[in-house]
Amino acid sequence: MYDLNLTEKLVLLATIVETEGGRRLSHTGKVYRRYVELSKLANIEPVTSRRIYDILRNLANEGILWTRVSNLGRYGRTTVVKLLAPPNTLCSVLVEDLAVGALAEEVCRDVNPPSPH
Repeated sequence: MYDLNLTEKLVLLATIVETEGGRRLSHTGKVYRRYVELSKLANIEPVTSRRIYDILRNLANEGILWTRVSNLGRYGRTTVVKLLAPPNTLCSVLVEDLAVGALAEEVCRDVNPPSPH
């Protein structure tokens, strides 16, 4: 996996949340809205939705995500997103990151609640 910049890490976190840790499909609009929320929490200026599409495509090229353009008829088109990499692995890497560690810990706790012992 290549080194992700801060925006790419936030997009990946948004994708983890919106796909519920890979348990369901999502689309670019939902990922973008979640990314904007995470950007505000990280105190950075969010990029455009067009740039998010490019980032998702790059993550798909790396094998982290699966994307497919879906035609919605008169309602336009969207890109469907599915998480391919194990969310536990992604979360453990992102939690260790200095830039997004605290956000990743919170997001990953919500997505993968601890199992009762």
